[in-house]
Amino acid sequence: MSVKVGVLGLLAWFATRTASAESLDAVVRARLVVPAGIGIVTVHDTLDVSAETVALEAPRDIRVGRQSIRVYIKGKSRWVPVTFGKLVKVALATHALAPNATIEAADFEIVERAGTAAPGDLTGATVVRAIAAHAAIAAQDVAMPAPQARGTQVSVEVHRGRVRVKGSGTLELAARVGQPATVRLASSNAIVHGTLVAVGSVVVGQD
Repeated sequence: MSVKVGVLGLLAWFATRTASAESLDAVVRARLVVPAGIGIVTVHDTLDVSAETVALEAPRDIRVGRQSIRVYIKGKSRWVPVTFGKLVKVALATHALAPNATIEAADFEIVERAGTAAPGDLTGATVVRAIAAHAAIAAQDVAMPAPQARGTQVSVEVHRGRVRVKGSGTLELAARVGQPATVRLASSNAIVHGTLVAVGSVVVGQD
């Protein structure tokens, strides 16, 4: 009986120790104070630590590029390389995306952080290799849709407050989904400027 209790106690202690451990990457990102406009791209260390045992000593002058910071773990010091970068708009997958999937607006979010800038509006792009949930979407991960050619017929919806006026027209310039579009209206021959929100659909104005 005592052996069983001892084993259960050991398992409980191990579970507590495991639960309190986290990556050094997460600790550095949470604690290191960086100048405005700069963020952490990569912490080049895969060590798991107990956050309460870690202390950081930052460089005097943090700048874009790779620098080493001094980390104390249980009082023992080690140098950890960290790559810093300018803050840019990055596209993050809101959930896992499989190859050949067509990306919709709900499949990604734009955040500001250090890293590789989003490759443009991803709506309508095709996934060419698997993307993990919350991972940054890079240009090589997707195939952007071909632009709709000049002269393509499109539906047009004009927004003026709560008023919606629908019509049709043709593209005056080639445009991609999610990007600005110039349209000649069929009803009046007038030129309007809006956004190609989907293949064959342009919205002019805002709510």
